Amino acid sequence: MSAGVPRTRVMAADQWLSSVTGLACYSAHASGAEIGAGQLVALAGGRNAFFAAKVPVGEVAELERFLAAGFRIVDTNVTLECPSAQYAGAREPAGVRPAAVSDREPVLEIAASAFRWSRFHSDPRFSRALADHVKRAWAENCLAGSRGDEVLVVLDNGTPAGFLAVLKAGSAAVIDLVAVRPQRQGRGLGETLTQAFAARWASRAERLRVGTQLANTAALRLYERLGFRVAEAKYVLHAHVRDGALMK
Repeated sequence: MSAGVPRTRVMAADQWLSSVTGLACYSAHASGAEIGAGQLVALAGGRNAFFAAKVPVGEVAELERFLAAGFRIVDTNVTLECPSAQYAGAREPAGVRPAAVSDREPVLEIAASAFRWSRFHSDPRFSRALADHVKRAWAENCLAGSRGDEVLVVLDNGTPAGFLAVLKAGSAAVIDLVAVRPQRQGRGLGETLTQAFAARWASRAERLRVGTQLANTAALRLYERLGFRVAEAKYVLHAHVRDGALMK
């Protein structure tokens, strides 16, 4: 770490993720931060710790700096956007409604089983069980109103088969989390949820936004078909400290 740069400017503690994973979790939030493996171990303070960073794909020098410090690329995140005017006056598709209290367990079950491409699932240092647990806890936060502005569910045979959580960020409405029950995937339910989101939020935001993984080509094709276009891409990097040492 460069002399005179406080740790708090380089790494921010993620209290929520720490509580969910049982690890000391941090996110890099200083562009060009000079972080070395020794500093990560020191910041862990004898605890098992997890560090995350995002680097725009064009910033190669910064990417190399993080890689040299012991971070590894686990994902390339792609953000897509479209102007909300594109969906002005659009009708909401049938079969989608705001989540009810009775939808809690079905939604959490979907969240804990439907994800394959998230950064946690792509990181071999996270077990599948822990990665699923993070997504379940994330969905629970959304349902409780602790995060985001709305949760929608799509019904199949009268029961929730998928959900979509909305987060308002400035002038944009963002798909914060979306998933379809594994047994119901491939039936157009993700598209129906996205269309409902766009129709409901077109009058409440200037832009509609969603993020997905470069490896999730099916999702990329879906969003592009619905008029979303790539706005930015970032490498997602993780580093782990276990038993006082940086994992290689």
